[in-house]
Amino acid sequence: MYRFLYRLRILVILILVVAVIGGVAYVIITNDRKDKQVQYNRAVTAAVETAIADTFINITRTVEAPLMAYRIVQLGEDEPLSEVAEEYGTSVEAIQMVNGFPSDVLSGNGERIVVPVGVTQIIPSRQIQVYMARFGDTLATLASENNIPLSLLEADNPVLVERDLSPGDTVFIAQLF
Repeated sequence: MYRFLYRLRILVILILVVAVIGGVAYVIITNDRKDKQVQYNRAVTAAVETAIADTFINITRTVEAPLMAYRIVQLGEDEPLSEVAEEYGTSVEAIQMVNGFPSDVLSGNGERIVVPVGVTQIIPSRQIQVYMARFGDTLATLASENNIPLSLLEADNPVLVERDLSPGDTVFIAQLF
């Protein structure tokens, strides 16, 4: 009888140990799954917010800019620059210049480029860098920081001259040759 009770006690202890280990494993797996779901949700939220912000910026520029302006365009794979130039009333040479492309680049490879809308010649010659405005930025401070005349920065960003600069605005900054 004593052996039976001894073995029964060992079996109960073994069952309790297995139950505790199983419970701890369950809690760890559940928490890990929740953490991964939270990380996934944050990544998806960030991607959606970025897509919405990009779309908002493009829509805002399209609606606000009857003036000559630059536009950011997503090129298709092997899309000819001549088609883009024709669509936006510009020239292949102007697109090549503002993006810093060599003259032998005549088609896109899926990248985003800056297109000068309605302009066939860029005077003075310059390449355009895209900048996302931050809190406290003004056109005057950006012109000073980039060593370009304020008048040129204003000419390249006519919409921002009319309504001031807000965080998140796309600013086209000239890099003079």
